Amino acid sequence: MRRLLATAFLVCGLATVSAQPANTDFSQFVQRYTDAWMRFHTNFASTRRYFSGGEQEAMDRQIEPVTRAHRQAEVRLIDRGLAELKKFDRSRLSVGDQRIADIVSWDLSSQRANADFDDYHFPFAQNYGNDSSLISLLTVNHAIRTARDADSYLARLALVADRMDEAVAEGRRLAGAHLLPPEFILRVTAKQMRGFLDMPPTSNPFVTTFVEKLAAVNELPPAQRDGLRAAAEQITTSQIYPAWRRALSLVEGEIPHATDAAGWWRFPKGAEGYRAALARSTTTTMTPDEVHETGLKMVTDIEARMDRVLREMGFTDGPLRARMENLKATQPQFPSTADGRAQYRAMITDIIADAERRAAVLFERVPRMPVVARPYPPFMGGRAASYSLGTIDGSRPGVYQYPEYDVTLTRFGARTTAYHEAIPGHHFQGALQAEDDTLPKFIKDRVFGGNSANGEGWGLYAEHLAAEQGWYDGDPAGLLGQLEMELFRAHRLVIDTGLHAKRWTRQQSVEYLGPLPGLSAESEIDRYVSDPGQACSYMIGELKIIELRARAKAALGATFSLSEFHTRVLSAGRVPLSVLEHDIDRWIAAKKG
Repeated sequence: MRRLLATAFLVCGLATVSAQPANTDFSQFVQRYTDAWMRFHTNFASTRRYFSGGEQEAMDRQIEPVTRAHRQAEVRLIDRGLAELKKFDRSRLSVGDQRIADIVSWDLSSQRANADFDDYHFPFAQNYGNDSSLISLLTVNHAIRTARDADSYLARLALVADRMDEAVAEGRRLAGAHLLPPEFILRVTAKQMRGFLDMPPTSNPFVTTFVEKLAAVNELPPAQRDGLRAAAEQITTSQIYPAWRRALSLVEGEIPHATDAAGWWRFPKGAEGYRAALARSTTTTMTPDEVHETGLKMVTDIEARMDRVLREMGFTDGPLRARMENLKATQPQFPSTADGRAQYRAMITDIIADAERRAAVLFERVPRMPVVARPYPPFMGGRAASYSLGTIDGSRPGVYQYPEYDVTLTRFGARTTAYHEAIPGHHFQGALQAEDDTLPKFIKDRVFGGNSANGEGWGLYAEHLAAEQGWYDGDPAGLLGQLEMELFRAHRLVIDTGLHAKRWTRQQSVEYLGPLPGLSAESEIDRYVSDPGQACSYMIGELKIIELRARAKAALGATFSLSEFHTRVLSAGRVPLSVLEHDIDRWIAAKKG
């Protein structure tokens, strides 16, 4: 049986945890419960390649249901886990096991608190709908190394229409209860769905990505590849497109019944639901007002830094926003042509290669897992860049995805986004944790404890670190790109809380956010509307990491090592900020001792 814990004091790479033996019953419970959780969440188990042999192959042929009954079963599984956790006497657990209990308890408790407000999430939304999730599951997360993997892909592809129809049924139930997204979200979602349907099957990402992956399977003769491609086209044409049309009909049919009210305040118990969402995303007990005020302070601080750089560059007249627009007008752009997009891709690749060289001196360990950069398909337009973790068996690299349609193709801001999503941001965090054999399996695979505050906080810290370490020396426009993106995250604190707690409108939020390099302000606001609280996690997490670093430097003086601090943060796992703070405090105490 896989071991969940190191039996001695080395838990999550932290040699500062008390040297007490692990509680065998507790270890077995966590392992048993984690396995049950992953058997329930088949999409996740497949993506992480959690199991092995026939059980893993079975996961790779399934797509998790999106029915209300399935969600209710998940809530029962959460309640069971919390009940079993309470049976253990914490005073009899080792410090390491107490830490694990804290992580699992936080995760299940916060999921349980948010489950009461599931109906506020409509199944189809621009960035977070079931349609987008299904596309990502198959095109990004399904690895194809063998003929069996290809057959599993087709088995999953044949389930896509069923899952879309389940989501349509759920959408009808919510619409009947007058629980709808804002009208502008429905319109953008419908446009995205129409873009999907406008593509011929041969150009559909379900088919084109499949064909690309098949090309790397040497055991497949050309005739078999052609047969697999034809099967994918047939499923897409006869099953998936009709299901998409049914979903589009639902979305378009609800547009006349929706309003422009954007925040969760409009729902029954919406304020309570937003506080629960904010608590899960930030892993803190900060109130919406506290987050809002933090954002306003950070906006003021960052704008002052930007003003200094702009003045040094000779941009002295007018408001800050106008001067930034004047600066951007001087920046070269890539044409919105096939050749221009190819040049833009090459630039992104060069940025990541340069970041790899620069990061080597700031980290004690760097990932073995490679990372690749890929653009989103055209119909996904101007959605925000993202990162998907690869697998340690080499079947899938880490993938940094970015938009190249419906956005301005410019170098301005491109460096800091690559640092956030790839190196030394999400790729370093995700890959190093996946490769760390001292981590409990549930942390390595981000089953429990994973959260936006730690993950996105590290991504934003990576941007900040690059600027601190002089990566923008000689490139003041690049530094302003970094500062503008940091300002963007401070604006998020203000806007997210403004939308959901202070009744801001979409237009009010767009005007406050202002223009963004390579991004659509409207698309960004729509993202905050669809996923309350998540946008606040970035800066709250970054501020905590910077606070902990300052605490360690003050306490350790000349013995402080930046690369060792990075190891401590990354080897802790993507845990709640309170757990990370305890880990760093123990490390400081051990170093001083």
